[in-house]
Amino acid sequence: QLAGTQLEGMLDAVRNRAKEVNAEVAKIVGEIGELQRRAANIRAGLDGAGAQAQARRERGLTDGERDDLNTERARNALAEASRYATFAQNAAIDGRAEKAQEYARQAAELIERAAAAANAIGDDEAAANLLDQVAEAQARELEAQAAMKQKQATEIAQRSQEQAEALAELEARLAKLAEGTTVAVKPDTTAAEQALAAVQTAVDAIPTEKTVTVRTIYVSDTRNGAGGGSYSAGDLAGELQREALRAGRRQ
Repeated sequence: QLAGTQLEGMLDAVRNRAKEVNAEVAKIVGEIGELQRRAANIRAGLDGAGAQAQARRERGLTDGERDDLNTERARNALAEASRYATFAQNAAIDGRAEKAQEYARQAAELIERAAAAANAIGDDEAAANLLDQVAEAQARELEAQAAMKQKQATEIAQRSQEQAEALAELEARLAKLAEGTTVAVKPDTTAAEQALAAVQTAVDAIPTEKTVTVRTIYVSDTRNGAGGGSYSAGDLAGELQREALRAGRRQ
């Protein structure tokens, strides 16, 4: 089993790698969006060779024709900006934050395009009227972005709370796992107890008193016939020595 610190290290590595992958994906998606935007602007005559071609066509226009063309461009850009602003709001409601930001960015670019076209109109009154419409579109677009940011902040706070709860649960599991890996050491004293019991039994078998057997030796005097006569101390000592020798041979 892995220790708690090892599990935490593995989890941190997985989280960090997931963040790196998400960042890489977001970067690629952003680059794709920028390339698509530039391609659209070139085709619309707003950038690159497309803008140069459009400028050449407008050289022969009268001031009135040029004003009409710029008025049409401004209105078309405003209408397109309003459409993308609606897309952004719907995406935000559905929780598609990346799409909402992409639509909002496109709406902002269209509004800037409308402002440039309106500002190019020679008739000041007509230009001012269109610029008022552009200003209102810009204000709504900024308010929509602020609302989306607020929604994102709320979602981030909620996710942060959920992550905190998940982390607390994970820490509790790791604590339980650490407790489960603790080894309880209990020595086996059975053999020692049996040996001590055997020693005690042997000690108990030792007698508390020692019995000494005394043999009584009856000696007859054959020197004086059938059992009569006296028996001296020297005779007794000699007889005891002989008996001790006999006892030693028997052992």
